[in-house]
Amino acid sequence: MDCLALELTATDALWFCDCKWGVESSWETVPRPNMSVLKYMVLLNRDVPRAAQFYAHGLGLAVNVCTTRWAELQSGPCKIALMESPSNVELTKGYSPFLSFNVKDMDSTVLRLLSMGAELDGPIKYPPQGKVAALRCLDGHMLGLFEPNKPE
Repeated sequence: MDCLALELTATDALWFCDCKWGVESSWETVPRPNMSVLKYMVLLNRDVPRAAQFYAHGLGLAVNVCTTRWAELQSGPCKIALMESPSNVELTKGYSPFLSFNVKDMDSTVLRLLSMGAELDGPIKYPPQGKVAALRCLDGHMLGLFEPNKPE
């Protein structure tokens, strides 16, 4: 498989991934006998209850467990775990991890996340397939939002 090195903003990369590797993707989706299964992605946070509230109220994720040091959130079949970071650990400032979410209403979702402390990482973009936005949330993790065009 050939790979292209592209200079993309976070929003451009989100659009590229949604368009290139969407449902029509040729990637193998059948489990193999020795395939590992991702249990959940763990994000380090300074204030776990505040971060859980951000994801629950900002994106509508279900909170399965929430303590002062650990939370488990559910988004469809995917789980995200939030863990209290040791005070000497520097939290992320780059573009990884990059959590990508499909949303039904880009404008209200972005406004809600901004009111809860997120920051836009560039403008909302409008490619032919819909709207895309990249935001940095409370502890520096990147969120990608995609609102597909509504069928006419």
